[in-house]
Amino acid sequence: RGGTITGTVSASGGVPGVYVYATRTSGNSWTRTSYTGLEGHYRLEGLIAGEYKVQFSPPTPFVGEWYNDAPDRNSASSVTVTLGAITPDINVTLATGGMITGFITAAGTGDPLPGAYVDVYSSTGTFVRGSIYADMDGHYQTPGLPAGEYHIFFDEGSWRSYRSEWYADASSQSTALTVTVPASGSAPNVNATLAQGGSISGWTYNALKGLPMESVYIRVYDAASDSYINYDL
Repeated sequence: RGGTITGTVSASGGVPGVYVYATRTSGNSWTRTSYTGLEGHYRLEGLIAGEYKVQFSPPTPFVGEWYNDAPDRNSASSVTVTLGAITPDINVTLATGGMITGFITAAGTGDPLPGAYVDVYSSTGTFVRGSIYADMDGHYQTPGLPAGEYHIFFDEGSWRSYRSEWYADASSQSTALTVTVPASGSAPNVNATLAQGGSISGWTYNALKGLPMESVYIRVYDAASDSYINYDL
C-alpha cells in the first residue's frame, strides 16, 4: 500500500478546482495528480516512499505556487512520504494576482488564430507560465500572476505558415515591450497580429539508392546569427 499526501488549498475559503501535482525528487520520478474538491481538500494516494515536491495550479485569478509558498520547484519545501502512512496538512493559502488578456489574430485578414498560444516570461528572462491557448475568438487570458513586469511571447501553434513574435511586434525578448501586471484586475489588450512568413521546400533522397526519403527532420538556422529558427518534417 502506497503513501498518501493530504491537505487543503484556501484563500478566503476553500478553493475548488486546483490542480495538485506531486513528483518524487530522486530515484524513480513517481508522480500523482489530483484536483481539490468543493471545500478545497485534496488527496494524493498510491505514492511510493520518498521525498516529493508539490505544485498547486489554481484557476484564475489565483496565483499558483509550490509547497510551501515557493515560486518554483527549486525553492519548494520537500514533503516526506512513508509507505502505508498519511502525510497530512500539506496546505497552502493562495494569493490573488493580476492577469494579461488579449487577442491573437492574422495579419491582413484579422481572423482569429485559435490554438496559437502565449508564453509568459519575467522581465529578466525567467520562464513563468506557458501554453496559454487562444480560444475560437482568438482570445487568451493568463492565470493569475504576481504584480510585476513581464514579457509575452506569441507562438503560432498549429498555424505553421505564421510567424511567432514577442510583444509588441518584436523579434526578440531583448526588444519586447514590457507588460505591467497589477496586483488585481488585468492588463488588457496585449494583442498580437501574426504575419505569414516565407517557406523553404525541397526533397530529400537516399544518397546510395537515389530514392526519396520520408520523415526527415529539418532544422532551419539564421545564416547571420546561426540561431535556431524552426523545424519541420
